[in-house]
Amino acid sequence: MKRFFTILGASLAGFCGMLSADAPQNTESEVTITTPQIEAGLSFVGSVREDVLSGAYEKFFKDADKRYKENMKKHAYDSFLEARRETGNVATSLAQAESAKGVDMFAKKCADLLQKRDQKLSEIVRSHETDPLAVSLKNSLFFEFSDEQKDALDYYFDLHAKLKEKSTSPLESELIRIDTEFWLKQRDLDTMHIQHKVSDREYARYSLALEIKKLEEMKTCALKESDSKLSEKVLTFFASFPTHAAIVHDQKLLSQLADEKIAATTPLHEKVKSVMQEYVNERSTLTAHYFPETTK
Repeated sequence: MKRFFTILGASLAGFCGMLSADAPQNTESEVTITTPQIEAGLSFVGSVREDVLSGAYEKFFKDADKRYKENMKKHAYDSFLEARRETGNVATSLAQAESAKGVDMFAKKCADLLQKRDQKLSEIVRSHETDPLAVSLKNSLFFEFSDEQKDALDYYFDLHAKLKEKSTSPLESELIRIDTEFWLKQRDLDTMHIQHKVSDREYARYSLALEIKKLEEMKTCALKESDSKLSEKVLTFFASFPTHAAIVHDQKLLSQLADEKIAATTPLHEKVKSVMQEYVNERSTLTAHYFPETTK
């Protein structure tokens, strides 16, 4: 079963826990998180998106913008920006490494394992038509992005590796600027998470909120040049991102079920956990075979 997944961003890490007492509080339109421990991707993304559009995260966005401007003045981001500049070189090195014969064979066998896993998951979700997790997993397992959507999403995630001074147009330069700004705001949120100022669950929602806000700003720029090919690409990845984000979220849920980081509370969860644990074990065995140095 063919699948499409682009880079799993840090913006979708962490999906459990409750609101932290030290977290930024929204006095304009309070965000209340009362969802179950397991929240399927479609529900998660839809909920955060609705909150962003309703203005529930405005206080958080204002605080993030204030931190960003203060840190820019203090040159607190210099090390992050230097690391970002090296991203393109790292990407090139990885591409060269992946051309090795052993890596190609490993990738093929991993794809076979993934197809086997997805077939088992498909059989399970078909027998649980009304379960929210099953509905969301159907989206992950059966949805096919078009070539145009794949190309647009790849471009969006590749913005991290682009430099503003090497942009090919004013629009691309602005996209890189916006991407860099929100990437740095995400680094601030990462620090807050490490310092336990936000919970795992709150971190995940705030991260996605930042991503949605960034996409809204990119869309606004693209609409000013609606007749260009790049603006069409921006509008395509803007429309495609929610589905992609839901798929990424569900993949993380599957991994967390396998690792027992979240509890399996229903028969469906138990069945999915069993399939995932089998997949993880087989993947670990395969990795040990092709890359024995990583298991030492």
